Amino acid sequence: MSDQEQLIEVLKTQLKGDNWEIFEKMSPEQQTAYLDTNKQTLLNIKQQMDRGETPSPPAFEIETFTRLSKSRIWKLMSNYFDRMGPDSWSTYKVPYFITCNSYIGKCYANMFSSFLIDLNNKGQLDTNQKVYVVELGTGSGKFSFHFLQAVKNMLPENPLLKHLCYVMTDFTENNVNFWKGNPGLTKFVKSGMLEFSVFNNYVHDSITLSNGFVLKEGSLKNPLCIVANYMFDTMAVDLFRFQNGKIFEGSMSLRSKQNEVDIENPDIFNRMVNVYQYADTPIDFYLNLNDGSAEHDKSIIYDDILRWYKDYYFMKDSKAASHVLFPVTMLNCLDRLAKWSNYKMLLLSADKGTSDPNTFMSTGDPYIAVHGSISMMANYHAAGLWFSQHGGVHYHNPQHDGGIRISCFISTEDGTSKDSVINSDITKYNNKQMSEWSEFSSAFNEYVLEFGPTDFYTLHKLISNNIQISVPLEAAASVLKEAYKG
Repeated sequence: MSDQEQLIEVLKTQLKGDNWEIFEKMSPEQQTAYLDTNKQTLLNIKQQMDRGETPSPPAFEIETFTRLSKSRIWKLMSNYFDRMGPDSWSTYKVPYFITCNSYIGKCYANMFSSFLIDLNNKGQLDTNQKVYVVELGTGSGKFSFHFLQAVKNMLPENPLLKHLCYVMTDFTENNVNFWKGNPGLTKFVKSGMLEFSVFNNYVHDSITLSNGFVLKEGSLKNPLCIVANYMFDTMAVDLFRFQNGKIFEGSMSLRSKQNEVDIENPDIFNRMVNVYQYADTPIDFYLNLNDGSAEHDKSIIYDDILRWYKDYYFMKDSKAASHVLFPVTMLNCLDRLAKWSNYKMLLLSADKGTSDPNTFMSTGDPYIAVHGSISMMANYHAAGLWFSQHGGVHYHNPQHDGGIRISCFISTEDGTSKDSVINSDITKYNNKQMSEWSEFSSAFNEYVLEFGPTDFYTLHKLISNNIQISVPLEAAASVLKEAYKG
């Protein structure tokens, strides 16, 4: 019996039902490639069987050690949302209520309104042009509805809002078609407030609207507003370990508790085993990339951020291992979008994330949460450094209740042509920048810090789980908000 035949005999004991039938239907070349990938695992199982032992649960390799942002897990996640479409949310596997209720819609609408007032007061709002709000990874569309309804109700008190054009986007056409057929959104489309578009956050750099106008580099006179809720925790990240004043790049091998014949099936998430390894890397990691990645062009800012982490953790505790998820595809996406308006941009975001670099100190391998799809912690701190370099400002709520963080960012210029501000006193620099946006800063304090969406969600859980009430939830929240202020 040849070596390959022996491996096939072992494999036959491990594959169940349909999986074995799929393997049998493979071409000889595909079977050989599959066996080569899992050769060591199958040999280990054979040795245990030869000794009369019950084989220990195997971890079959789907993908060898790969730079984390290039891992197959991100393709599997896209497959999940593409297959499920709007059912991703209706099945309650993917969390959404905390960012899809009328209260968070009103909070965002008030912050957006205040941003327009600041722009107008600074003479930076062209009232002859639209102000575009692009929502990334819109999903079900519930947040969009609540935001637009809040803006419509606020028009009498702030006429600047009439310049709004809201663009719902997602990478899958399944969701876009679902919105187009949703009667709750029709009135906003008819009024000219709303547009729909397919947009892939990883590669697309333009959006063509129904009237033929193209959102692209240099096309916007007014600043662009981006909304991204539960988006960045699902975008590909790089992994770095900082220890002893050095930087180590983390790579991951994707494995499964069973043989996976269909490696495009997102059900793998329920069986995956992730193994990490780390390798010493140059300080200028992104500058030295030779894989054709887009981030090589942004290497100056990205490597400055890595240097910030290296110096910070060396001063804090040089011997401790600190693991940082670097939001490389998030920043790549923001950079492409910012070019539409010459880097004048507002970002409103809620996500499972952190803005405190101490969160990463003395940590181990990153955790991947599985909830139908997957998610990892969004690094809002690194995003704040990026916005600082672009002449901007960042705001974060310090709360962890509800499992999300509300973070808002403003950029004003292309930061690649000026000296780095990342290694300066960022807190002092950010406080100075806040004074330039008095209306927005006030709105953030009121609608996020004093009583924000996370407070509302915590209150909602308390009332829903413990109290039967006959008054509307929002009315109760309003009363409690006033009491909370007092």
